[in-house]
Amino acid sequence: MLLPASTTWRVAVLLKPCLALGLALGGGWTVAAAPPAAPAPAGRASAVQIARVELLSGERAGYVRPAWSPDGQWLGLGRAGMAGIELARRDGKEWKLLTLETDSGYRFDWSPDSARIAYRTRRTESNLTWYVIKSVDLASGKTAELSKPAGEVSPPVWLSSNGNQCVSFLLGTNLVNTPWQRAKRKVGTRASQPAPLLFTDRGQVWRAGPDSGVRTALTTDGGMEPVWSPDRSQVVYSQMGVLMIMAPDGSKKRELARGHHPSWSPDGTMLVYDVSRDDGHQILSSDLYVINVDGTEPTRLTHTPEVLECEPAWSPDGRCIACRTEDAGRVLLLWLQ
Repeated sequence: MLLPASTTWRVAVLLKPCLALGLALGGGWTVAAAPPAAPAPAGRASAVQIARVELLSGERAGYVRPAWSPDGQWLGLGRAGMAGIELARRDGKEWKLLTLETDSGYRFDWSPDSARIAYRTRRTESNLTWYVIKSVDLASGKTAELSKPAGEVSPPVWLSSNGNQCVSFLLGTNLVNTPWQRAKRKVGTRASQPAPLLFTDRGQVWRAGPDSGVRTALTTDGGMEPVWSPDRSQVVYSQMGVLMIMAPDGSKKRELARGHHPSWSPDGTMLVYDVSRDDGHQILSSDLYVINVDGTEPTRLTHTPEVLECEPAWSPDGRCIACRTEDAGRVLLLWLQ
């Protein structure tokens, strides 16, 4: 469902009886109409504007943590309660149910060639909880177990190097890298070497690998949601509701802005994130912002009292930002001018 750009934005789209979506974009009610194929943003946060909004999920709901495939053609979507993964083609014409396994929708990861997804699933047997890392081939649907059941396993991350790729994760305190395999198609990356694994443990951000299992704490005063920049030169993370940025070794920490769920622009010059307000029980408002990586030009992208946008994900080509709504878990594509 597409909401076309017009001279005045005050659009109500009926999603269900008695449920409407009202949008005020770019901090106001007026935006200019956009050409069909808008170029990527110019690399400055103040220049980023929304041209049109697409309700990708239609009548579907209950999604979390949208994640783009590296080729930009698919969105991976966690199902409500992290209980499964669905795939949606970028144009919304094809949807696939990948798995309904418990906890698989939490921090799954696309392979660099966009041909596989690795995820962690949870099993409970005799009052004991076990985790297993799996990988599924999207073309054949075949699933492979990459780890034995264990009580402590980190979510998986794909690594790439010289056209090869593997899955990396922590099994207890041990770093595990699966055997390298040739990518099925050309892998584009700005990083020259595989990135160390970033993870959160005991409320701090840590790194390990890619070749050594040595764990190094990058923070001592709290940290969550660490994300590598596209060229692996910086790490953004959240600390008590404030976005922070640091060097790969944990030095040069500085505050960016209040917010959660940061996502890098493809060129690594900007971040999109959500800023929410709650009453201690439920989220009352949530909007998306962009900011330059140097902390300048924090810019409000959405101003929508009726819609709670959260968990943004910038597309690999820079042309749109996917997000979900906090209340119903619907998926929006925000196409940029």
